[in-house]
Amino acid sequence: MKKIVLSDNEVADFKAFCLSELEKSHARVRQIQAILGHLGTDVSDILTEEMPVTFTKQNRTEAINEADVNQKKKKNRRKKKKVKWSDFILTTIKNKETVMLANEIIQAAYDEFEVPDDEKQKVRMSLSSILTRMLNQEKVLRTYAVDGIRGRFYGVAEWFNDKQELAKEIKDKLVV
Repeated sequence: MKKIVLSDNEVADFKAFCLSELEKSHARVRQIQAILGHLGTDVSDILTEEMPVTFTKQNRTEAINEADVNQKKKKNRRKKKKVKWSDFILTTIKNKETVMLANEIIQAAYDEFEVPDDEKQKVRMSLSSILTRMLNQEKVLRTYAVDGIRGRFYGVAEWFNDKQELAKEIKDKLVV
């Protein structure tokens, strides 16, 4: 049988969980004994003396507090900088002052936020879904297609006219 190694946080969490479950079980046994007593059943033959002594509220509270402190430390360690991707996308496109491919926007995010390799796929998926939402639902972005290039260029909606054509000054800046 394999041995499972648990961190101090996991041990404290598990200890608090077990203590609370034990307390619930003891409370349930006491409740059932009371019901049986009301029904006239002799409950003295039930071995309550051999049951382990219930933990005091202080012990249980200490274990729960210890688990909470460890959990807070764990959360703070894993806390990451939250990025509002839609704002990042808009500012990136506006700063470049021309339309951009999705891959260019994603690469800009990798460079700007120094995304580690193990999180690049997650960032790529987030940016793709947000680009789609900004295009279809919020309508703050529009796309521009160029023959011979796979994919579409994303640009700010105000750069397009009523016929969905890209403005001439933006089109002139486009390097293909």
